[in-house]
Amino acid sequence: MEPSDQGLDAPRTVRVALAHRQMRFLKAPSAAALDRPIVVGVTHRNHPAGLRAALASVASQDIADRLAILVLDDSSDADWLSSLGKGWETDDRLVVATARLGSPAHARNALLDLVDDHFPSCRWVARLDADDLLATPQSLRGLVEAGDRHGCDYVLGSNRLREGQRLLPELNRADPQTLTDPARLNAFIQAFCSQRSQQELPSCNLLLRARSGIRYPLTASAEDHWLVAGLLMHASDRGCVIPEPAYAVYSLNGMATRSSKKVASWVSARKALANAADTWLVARASGATILGWGQEGVVFRNLEGTFKQFYPHAMSSLDARNIQ
Repeated sequence: MEPSDQGLDAPRTVRVALAHRQMRFLKAPSAAALDRPIVVGVTHRNHPAGLRAALASVASQDIADRLAILVLDDSSDADWLSSLGKGWETDDRLVVATARLGSPAHARNALLDLVDDHFPSCRWVARLDADDLLATPQSLRGLVEAGDRHGCDYVLGSNRLREGQRLLPELNRADPQTLTDPARLNAFIQAFCSQRSQQELPSCNLLLRARSGIRYPLTASAEDHWLVAGLLMHASDRGCVIPEPAYAVYSLNGMATRSSKKVASWVSARKALANAADTWLVARASGATILGWGQEGVVFRNLEGTFKQFYPHAMSSLDARNIQ
């Protein structure tokens, strides 16, 4: 934000300058797509083969006649759209947009912005990665019906895993008793982030109410884990956790997962999340009112006043002494 160019005696106003994301439609929404109550949102970059399989799993849903599909491509460098096939070129459910975004978090948030701005009839936005699949024909209906029944802003489901074309037997079960209890949730996060657990936060199995205002934190890695952990810890009353049916099948061969794990950011991002969850739980256990949380700390109010508690990775004791 920049101050406007005015005389010294004039009242100061603020002008907001935003980076241009160059968003535009490659396949504009049809009237039918704009009238659908559910949008399946898929962010994509240079993975057309995985995207074709993901779209096929969406088309197989037993509520496919209630769906629109929004693919947001972030600067793919090939003519990927024509590779989807002529069936999708003429399918009025499919909407395709492109933008220059630069990170998964920015792409996911831009997709949610597009839905809020251009799909007036949409009630639910379902998350699906371009290298993942919906697990069963009933997967999406199960989460939507639960969200409608409970009046939620978000719904979290379970997932399966696949390696190549092989479906693994394990179920990453979204357990309501664990995920909606702050102490058990924190213990789960600590085990997952330190790689002491075979299970992880079911972060991609997410259904969001349109225009809920929920957005992903802008982290370089683990933005989906940060969002889900924060929602479960601070806003469990706004959501519900549905163990069955399984929502998605994650690909263990995903490009983003492989590249992230090659660098220290994968470890450091989850260590930071573990630090944050510990800080959240301590603040909650003290009886304080949580006013807000972010990537560097949590703000809370108690009888003594309003405070910001920084996470250990965000500010050290030496940093605090230097500032003082």
